[in-house]
Amino acid sequence: MSLDETGRQTLPGAERSHLALAVALAAALAAVVVFDVYEDATQQGEALWLTLLENSVPLALLVVFVGFSYWLYHNRERQYLALVLRWAVFGLIGIMFILLWVIGSQSYQETFKPVIMGAHTAIGGTVAGAGIGYVSARLHQSRDEIATERDRWESLFENDPAGIADLRYDGGELTIERANEEFRDLFVDDSAEGEALVAVVDHDDEAVEDAIGKAIREREVYSTAVVSRVGDSRLFLKLRVVPYGIGTDARRAFAIYTDVTELRQTQEQLEAQMEQLAESNDRLQQFAYIASHDLQEPLRMVSSYMSLLEDEYRDELDEEAKEYIDFAANGADRMQKMVDELLAYSRVETEGKEFTEADATAVLEETRQSLELRIEEVDATVTAAELPTVEADRNQLGQVFQNLIENAIDHVDQPTIHIDCEERDNEVVFSVSDDGPGIPESQQDRIFDLFERGHRDGDGTGMGLAICDRILSRHGGNIWVESADDGTTFYFSVPR
Repeated sequence: MSLDETGRQTLPGAERSHLALAVALAAALAAVVVFDVYEDATQQGEALWLTLLENSVPLALLVVFVGFSYWLYHNRERQYLALVLRWAVFGLIGIMFILLWVIGSQSYQETFKPVIMGAHTAIGGTVAGAGIGYVSARLHQSRDEIATERDRWESLFENDPAGIADLRYDGGELTIERANEEFRDLFVDDSAEGEALVAVVDHDDEAVEDAIGKAIREREVYSTAVVSRVGDSRLFLKLRVVPYGIGTDARRAFAIYTDVTELRQTQEQLEAQMEQLAESNDRLQQFAYIASHDLQEPLRMVSSYMSLLEDEYRDELDEEAKEYIDFAANGADRMQKMVDELLAYSRVETEGKEFTEADATAVLEETRQSLELRIEEVDATVTAAELPTVEADRNQLGQVFQNLIENAIDHVDQPTIHIDCEERDNEVVFSVSDDGPGIPESQQDRIFDLFERGHRDGDGTGMGLAICDRILSRHGGNIWVESADDGTTFYFSVPR
């Protein structure tokens, strides 16, 4: 059976030809039997009822054969007609071959042995029966396997978390043959079987429905996103159409609807929160820049007037007043340092350079040269292993090295500092170790916060490590510390 352009079933000429051939074969065999009846009754003078009785079984079998072929043709079994006709011809040829063989051999021997003829025919029937039995056994096995697969498929179909509709495309219409429970929960309150798909599911776009029909006709998988209105609700769905079927059911497909409404809403909320966070971050950066920049002038004014006060009136002030002036001047200087570092913190994102290949060994050497005077002042020893080339902002990488080395110099007497690295699959982990006092575990997470000073901090502002953390966040890396009583090691990672 085939389908026309609109999906309607047609009756192919081949199947009618097979039925005609089966009838012709039966008629030819019936003609032989009828001729035998005629010859026995007219030529040999046998009673008509006796010769009819003699040939009744073959005639009845021929009637059964014709009736069976006709039933196959009119009961959706037409595809089996060719197979049935082929095996009937094979059986006829096989039996005729056996009969001719026996008759020929007995004629050659000039003897007639009805028992041997019957035995040979029975052997042929036995072999044919064995073959048919084997085919029948395989058929039963196949049916059992199909039943098992059908049960498994039914379980998957009914319990799939997605809504599934089994569609038939006929005459340009999409009809729901079956639907699982999830589909009914999504779109209808009761059964959807026999309903048009467009009457059950609002695809909000006729192009989607046309695309479904085209996918079924051309036997192509089709996927798209759909927004469907169900009552007062709006569902965000992913639709996947999977054509299947052969023969008379060639234009069938599963329409699979996956509800992603919660995921879509979560995604929209996340996008809104990310947008708000980005705006908040921009405002914070702008605030930090403006605040630190605007604080520069008042601090310079305080420092200037404190210097003037000390220069012009120092001789008139007692020691306590002079001490107060020193405290104020030191406080202004410390505030100036904090403002400068806050400004540097705010510029990590806004004034960062593009990532390029940076030779970490060369960057570290430049950092050591810029800190040469401080290293000599505290009699520090700075050593380093061979460091690799990484993708980074060269200036900011140098800033991280500088802040970590200065952290050791500020807080350790005559420190020994060693810089090393470990290359991993997806990142390079650098380490900066010193032999100073350890950092308590309770403080190891807080020391990277703004203005957070650990117990071993001296005159630092508590911004150096926070700047390192911000720089490494921009690079997609991380920074952490491991510490013991006899030393501290800062680690930071940079993606390869």
